[in-house]
Amino acid sequence: MRLVTVASPEYLARYSIPQRPEELTSHRCINLRLPTRGGLYPWEFGSGDNEFRVRVSGPSS
Repeated sequence: MRLVTVASPEYLARYSIPQRPEELTSHRCINLRLPTRGGLYPWEFGSGDNEFRVRVSGPSS
């Protein structure tokens, strides 16, 4: 499953625009909690062999 990282224009105008995924740790992001995994699911970025995860803070759904 592919996911997309988005933000409203208002949010981006008020806060800095992240240039790299690692910068998302200082932003208010929505977390995903999967019942089959337990705990919060980290955001995954990259493609092929260049993949990494970022743990973000914010509300969970």
